[in-house]
Amino acid sequence: SLDDAWKAGRSSSLSLGVSYELDIWGKLEATNNVALASLRISEYDKEALKLSLIAGLITSYFQYSALNERMVIAHQNLENARQLLRIVEARYEEGSVSALDVSSQRSTLLSQELSFRNLESNRELLRHTLALLSGKKPEYFKVKSPSFEKVVLPQIDAGIPSEILFNRPDIASARAQ
Repeated sequence: SLDDAWKAGRSSSLSLGVSYELDIWGKLEATNNVALASLRISEYDKEALKLSLIAGLITSYFQYSALNERMVIAHQNLENARQLLRIVEARYEEGSVSALDVSSQRSTLLSQELSFRNLESNRELLRHTLALLSGKKPEYFKVKSPSFEKVVLPQIDAGIPSEILFNRPDIASARAQ
């Protein structure tokens, strides 16, 4: 019959395999424990990296703020050097100072300008660093920088237990290793 021919031509197989291994010496349990320890180490390392990035961001932010304050002072020094050069040049025209005094003041002014430009360059570099650490594009990144007078440092009480060190991810990672 056609039905018998069709059944004879069709083949199918079903296989089921089961295997097991006796863990007489604890090898499988030890392998599992090593894998779990490696996972914990990776998690601690991830947390340590996260803290490191946050510390880098904070450090760069305070450096940026400090540079802003230095630039205010450098700008004042630059303006003072320009005014002093005008005074020295006027006194030179009157004959009360030498050409060496004028040249010396011009050199001081150029030095002040160079110092100011270096501070600007360093501040721009820190702005780019802050942008990258924040995950932003440097071209559009703006930094609001308060003065150091508004910064409040946390108070750390004496007598903090040394066990708090075990909460640090780098120490926890070393312990897990």
